[in-house]
Amino acid sequence: MRNPSRHTEWLSLVEVSGPFLAVPVLEKAFPQGLDIVETPKRRRFRAAYEEWCDAIDEGDPLLSELHREWIRLVFTEILEYDGEVLKTEAEVVGAYTVTSPERTETFSPDWIVRGPNGGKPRLFVSIQSPGTDLEKVHKGDGWPTSLRDRMTALCRAHGVRLGLVTNGERWMLVNAPLGATSSDVSWYARLWFQEPVTLKAFQSLLGVRRCFGPPGETLEALLEKSLEHHEEVTDTLGEQVRRAVEVLIQCLDKADADRNRELLRDVSPTELYEAGLTVMMRLVFLLCAEERGLLLSGDPVYDQYYAISTLRAQLAEEADRHGPEVLDRRHDAWARLLAVFRAVHAGIEHETLRLPALGGSLFDPDRFPFLEGRPKGSNWRDFDATPLPIDNRTVLLLLSSLQLLEHHGGAMLLSYRALDVEQIGHVYEGLLEHTVARVPSVTVGLIGSKNAKNPNITLSELESARLDGEAKLLALLKEKTKRSESAIRNALARSVEDATYGRLLAVCGGDTALADRIRPFANLLRTDAWEDPIVYRENAFMVTLGADRRETGTHYTPKSLTESIVQTTLEPVAYIGPAEGKPREEWRLKSAAELLDLKICDPAMGSGAFLVQACRWLAERLVEAWATEEAAGNFVTIDGDVRDDAGDADPMPADLDERITIAKRLIAERCLYGVDVNPLAVELAKLSIWLVTLAKGRPFGFLDHNLRHGDSLLGIHRLNQLTRLKMNPDDGPFQQRIFGQNIADAVAKAIDIRKRLRSIPIRDIHDVETMARLDMEARKALKAVELVADAMIGEALRSNGNVRVLDLALDSLAVQAGEFLKGNEKIGESIAREARLALSIDLPEGKPPRKPFHWPLEFPEMFVKPRQGFDAVIGNPPWGYALTPTEINYLKKNFPNSNYKLINSFKFFIERITQVTDNKAGVFSFVVPSSLLEHIGCKDTRTILLKRSPLVFVDCGDGMFKGVTQACCYAVISQKPATEDHVITLVRLDKSSSASTSAEERIVRKLFTVTTSDVLARKYNVISAGYEVPGIRKGFVSIKDVADVYDSGIDYSRAKLGKAVFYKAKEPEHHLDHKVLRGRNVDKYSLQFEGIWLRHNWQDIQRQQKKEDAKSRLKVNEKIYLRVPKILVRQTGDKIIATVDTDRYYHQKSLLCICPKKGISAYYLCAVLNHPEVTRIYRQMTMQKGKVFSQVKKNFLEQLPVPSSTDATIADKIVRLCEVAVKKGSGGADRQAEVGELEKLVGELFTHRKAEQDDK
Repeated sequence: MRNPSRHTEWLSLVEVSGPFLAVPVLEKAFPQGLDIVETPKRRRFRAAYEEWCDAIDEGDPLLSELHREWIRLVFTEILEYDGEVLKTEAEVVGAYTVTSPERTETFSPDWIVRGPNGGKPRLFVSIQSPGTDLEKVHKGDGWPTSLRDRMTALCRAHGVRLGLVTNGERWMLVNAPLGATSSDVSWYARLWFQEPVTLKAFQSLLGVRRCFGPPGETLEALLEKSLEHHEEVTDTLGEQVRRAVEVLIQCLDKADADRNRELLRDVSPTELYEAGLTVMMRLVFLLCAEERGLLLSGDPVYDQYYAISTLRAQLAEEADRHGPEVLDRRHDAWARLLAVFRAVHAGIEHETLRLPALGGSLFDPDRFPFLEGRPKGSNWRDFDATPLPIDNRTVLLLLSSLQLLEHHGGAMLLSYRALDVEQIGHVYEGLLEHTVARVPSVTVGLIGSKNAKNPNITLSELESARLDGEAKLLALLKEKTKRSESAIRNALARSVEDATYGRLLAVCGGDTALADRIRPFANLLRTDAWEDPIVYRENAFMVTLGADRRETGTHYTPKSLTESIVQTTLEPVAYIGPAEGKPREEWRLKSAAELLDLKICDPAMGSGAFLVQACRWLAERLVEAWATEEAAGNFVTIDGDVRDDAGDADPMPADLDERITIAKRLIAERCLYGVDVNPLAVELAKLSIWLVTLAKGRPFGFLDHNLRHGDSLLGIHRLNQLTRLKMNPDDGPFQQRIFGQNIADAVAKAIDIRKRLRSIPIRDIHDVETMARLDMEARKALKAVELVADAMIGEALRSNGNVRVLDLALDSLAVQAGEFLKGNEKIGESIAREARLALSIDLPEGKPPRKPFHWPLEFPEMFVKPRQGFDAVIGNPPWGYALTPTEINYLKKNFPNSNYKLINSFKFFIERITQVTDNKAGVFSFVVPSSLLEHIGCKDTRTILLKRSPLVFVDCGDGMFKGVTQACCYAVISQKPATEDHVITLVRLDKSSSASTSAEERIVRKLFTVTTSDVLARKYNVISAGYEVPGIRKGFVSIKDVADVYDSGIDYSRAKLGKAVFYKAKEPEHHLDHKVLRGRNVDKYSLQFEGIWLRHNWQDIQRQQKKEDAKSRLKVNEKIYLRVPKILVRQTGDKIIATVDTDRYYHQKSLLCICPKKGISAYYLCAVLNHPEVTRIYRQMTMQKGKVFSQVKKNFLEQLPVPSSTDATIADKIVRLCEVAVKKGSGGADRQAEVGELEKLVGELFTHRKAEQDDK
């Protein structure tokens, strides 16, 4: 077992919020431990602290001077800064300020730490009065943000990563990296003497030696290195929670088995997993709420019998005192969890304990009644609970997985008060990729490599492979576990220890025969959280991977990205001025009523990261608007309404923290909408919003009417699609069906109900219950209409793109729908049955039917005049969602502006977003792959966007999402039709924290602006920086002007086909077979054939294999391969690498081909491409900073510059030298000299052409 790290102790004694220093980084930076604080210094320091405390307690008239002197002492005595670097002069410090969004207030540091001789600031210092709450929003200056947030804004505005805010007792270090999530850590002066290690850490990290030490060892450098470990921390917590859910499911399964499988008889595997995950989500909420003082923490009765935050310590103490075996035999902790779940949902009314009911679907006891041992459909108020026999040991594991973070160096206690809502969402969003399945036969869990996620295999498979011989068994285990053969062989050869067999026998329920069957494989089995081998007996429930959210193209969006996107998107709808093109100083914030009438939607919300940030940002603007109204003499009520006078209304609280909370609740209830295809994601999004809006004594905000489950792409987006029963009602003179008025009336009724719902102010649980009843009424009003819409979409899927088949089906449905909407329930049952079948086409057996999302039915008020959609739509839609053939045909047919060449879910989402955003003044944004900017297959999507008014395209580069190498970008688009001279801006989001660049360059690097007409004139409407790279547009021709570029490598769709047509040999098997090159065969001016051949009869082989597999396809561009001379360019490498082919080689996809036009020398172009200047320009064009290009792309290659020579002698010499170099290949002693001469000549051409431009 690894020894605990010496840094774990002090890290657990300070308050950390967000990504801070990782233990491995600290161990490397302080191999000998933290710096020592000398005893005499510590004594003097303690005496000064006590004097300062006495001055506060006694109200010393000189407190202001003593306070400042105490802080100065910390900097000069402990941190050892002198007057040369610690600047306190007003004229120096005043140069650094940040202004509020409304430009009404500024924030400046009191002191700064800067390098000697007036160097760049390294640390901003803000000194606050004793007792000031550094996290509280303070009233009086019209800027509703905390001191922490102001310091973060100040640091980012001036490119200074670190800021320190202190009231003398609390010392909050703010870490504000550009392009990444901010964080803060707080030391408390009193703990410096109670826990001296915290003082040592404070001195070691913030002292002068660390501040001005070697560049790689400064605090900024340590924080940068630690960012690499931050994802590991989140993943570790996610893995802990996953294992805890797995153990809980095992316990539920055991309880079910003990009750003859009656307990979970009516519970589906999916529902069981949802229940397990919901339990963990409930616990997370309770930990957050208790630590923030929003429940009854501190009440002795609550702490002893209800509190979750103290239960883990109580159980751990019990285990230490009596042994862990005692926990196995006790079950009271589970009953305590169920009791507090009920208490939160329904409240407590007792003379010794009172807790207002919070309500909410998350804690509803009837959602998963089997958790309480009740049958499905029972009501918790009427039916007695018989809590399941979940032992205390399991409950201790559940709580430990949430409260203790196990990592390198030991376990750390997590603070949920400091944990970001986004971090919690990240953890749980990762768990959405799992589900529960019932195993038909005995199954075991195997130890897998990092490339195999918790592999499982049936025992019969293992036994069968073992009977077939060792080789078969090894091959099977390698395939399943992705482990090395030697590791597997060693595990099989190693004898099974008695202790291991004992544990195996226990999990087999004492079944010796079963344990003996598993024993030969015992050393291959992974273990659960209790170190027991994982064995699932016949018919047991098992946690397994479901639809991996990364495979479905879903990726968690980092907070740093959501902040940037949300602000850029919402400013044009929250202010008057941006849409009109006015400078920022002329913007005017909309009124409070206008802000509360904004409608913001995320069509693929996941855990709600974008909605949470939108809630925060709009709430701050709403508080600013209230302040403006009050300054004008108006009265603001506690419900956010603005009046001329108070009347009988309660006033808005004066405390700004309370105002922010009220504003967040109002924004969440009135302005936010969201959709997700995963019902668990909807619950997770609710949890995220509840965590940022919860107020003490107030119930959960009602969100069910605006956060909905469904497939955003599958469903109608306009009501006349349904009233006319046509997927494209504009494609012909279609009239409203007879039943169209019934639908319109039902929608109008639902809108009226939802208006009443939205007008209810939430005071207590009774208001929430009233809203829930109204929501059910609205849903009931549209239930029949929604069924007809489902059937319509089902027929569209079933028709597989055949218009005639669909028209006939919809005509038949029209007759049935007319009868059904008149009240014929039997026909309704028939429609429902057919709809379920149609919506399940080509889905795996057992998977529920698709859930269409009908926008004008789910959010009807958003799609009737005067509204024509949402004011803003934001989000990170799925990339590369795994679509079935039926879904592809449906999307291609119904999203005609997104089906050119590249079929990708993000393109369809963009078109859907344009359909549901207000078509007059709406703004939308999205995060998608950077291929949107230049991929040929995205031409149709770019055309959609360019018809509107793009405000900005921001290239985020690669590495934004863990495990995703593809670069991403985001765009902010206004729905206003674009004029020809509309200006588009492309910028680079620079995540570098290098001190060598200015703050403006590092935050966002502007690449170029261009008009809409310019982009539309380009080939494929490419939006890329390459068109504006200095020295390319003038004085040079581009590659595409002098040559044709082909992405023409041999492509095949099936591995079996590839094996049949390719072979490797020194000599061809047939004299007509073709030589084939791969990318690695091409080097600078040379190529090396390695013996890969393509059979001459490849077409016959393809035809034969296509009979067996219709998707077998081989693409061979023979006409291009036969052209000579041609240039071959490698797709990957640390530079552009090219050579000339004169032997008619065929080549694979890892090579690009350039065929010169008539009169252009292939050797001249090859020499230009191989020059370092071209690589430099390519990097500038593509914004790639990595050591190796992710891929050399055809679009950018076509734009590369070719300098022409006015001196024919130089051009001829370049051609001749290149030809010699290519013929010699990689051999020849004088080849290096020739290549050097080539680079010199081509370099001179670049220099001369640039000089000519400069002269002009």
